[in-house]
Amino acid sequence: MYDVGRNMNTFSKEYIEFEKNISNLRRLSYGMRYLIVKKDEYIKWLKDEKGEIFPEKAFDQELWSTIDEELDVSNILIRTYIERYAFGKCGDIKKFLEKYKIQINYHKIEYQRNLPKLPILEINRDLRNYSVHSKPKYEYIQSDKTSVQILSEPVERIINNDSGEKEIVLLHDLNKESQIKEMAKASKKMSPSSDSSYSYITYGELLRDEILECIRGIDQVDRAI
Repeated sequence: MYDVGRNMNTFSKEYIEFEKNISNLRRLSYGMRYLIVKKDEYIKWLKDEKGEIFPEKAFDQELWSTIDEELDVSNILIRTYIERYAFGKCGDIKKFLEKYKIQINYHKIEYQRNLPKLPILEINRDLRNYSVHSKPKYEYIQSDKTSVQILSEPVERIINNDSGEKEIVLLHDLNKESQIKEMAKASKKMSPSSDSSYSYITYGELLRDEILECIRGIDQVDRAI
């Protein structure tokens, strides 16, 4: 998240703008989640204070649909921010991808269990293209799911706060018992720690955070020279 207290002199102006845009998307995502948390209170208020007959089922369906669409739109905007950053750094997205090929290929994650990891910028681009093209199809992703379905799938992220190690568990095809087993397996891969963070998020939120980390690393390459 964008932190005004951080020494942003260590980053380029292109990165600072990129991080601000990502922070805006994060706040939008948090706002949508807040609606879910407060949904029952809002409906109760309408009934008790306003005396309105409220279509709870329809409201619930529309709310979750809007949240899923927000993930899709956010992913589209992230690609715009990536290309804007690339243009500022290299004047061209192709030159950018070639110049930072090593860093880009380093940042890979799964998008579906038991399939090879892909560079996160390729995942973002594939999902964006599926969303905006009249004949949607994937170039790298092997799935018959829509972009919205992939972005809205649940993920558990474990971070070892002592070592900084991170493990990601995709939960979309697992029952409760299997989820617990996979979480335990992921935890064992990391160094022993008494301080680990567990985050239950969507794949879209994970992808957004991973992209920010990738672009931050790219920006630091030039600053280190």
